[in-house]
Amino acid sequence: MYFLKDIQQRPIKKTDLQKILYWRNNKKIRNQMLNNKLIKQKEHKIWYNNLSKNKTSEAFIFLFNNIDVGYGIINNIDKINKTCTWGMYLNPNYLNSGLGVLLEAYVIERIFKYHKIRKIWGETLSVNKNILNIHKKFGFNIEGILRKQIKTKNKYLDIVRISMFANEWGKNKKKFLNNLKMKKN
Repeated sequence: MYFLKDIQQRPIKKTDLQKILYWRNNKKIRNQMLNNKLIKQKEHKIWYNNLSKNKTSEAFIFLFNNIDVGYGIINNIDKINKTCTWGMYLNPNYLNSGLGVLLEAYVIERIFKYHKIRKIWGETLSVNKNILNIHKKFGFNIEGILRKQIKTKNKYLDIVRISMFANEWGKNKKKFLNNLKMKKN
């Protein structure tokens, strides 16, 4: 059984850039993303430089039992409206291990408790049925669909917008974690 207490986070360091780029450009990871193009080293360095100046984002490396297992970001932190979005991906060596679900629970908890956000929102490709099902199990609701929004492999795909409010997470967190065979402590 997984425990949220087994997850830690640390800020991204410059020495992490190669690792993050490798994870991000892995075909299994990249094909699940809204922007699935290969990222070049130069673009990646520009992204990191911009990220380090961005006051509305928090990016980090996830650790599980002191091993780097993924990357996460909380984006567009709007302190007035108390909203944000998020993103994450695993080290490809940990795909289908269950850690992705644990990391999502960790990020949701951090967003609501640490950042005091009232609403999380995000977007995913409609063809990512497993990811959408996981989001639904956590209590996310579909807010809308951007029909045929992105062209991938000569085919236009829908983007599904999802959201969850802090009070929904607060009411249902224990049930979600138990259904996913996780414990908070």
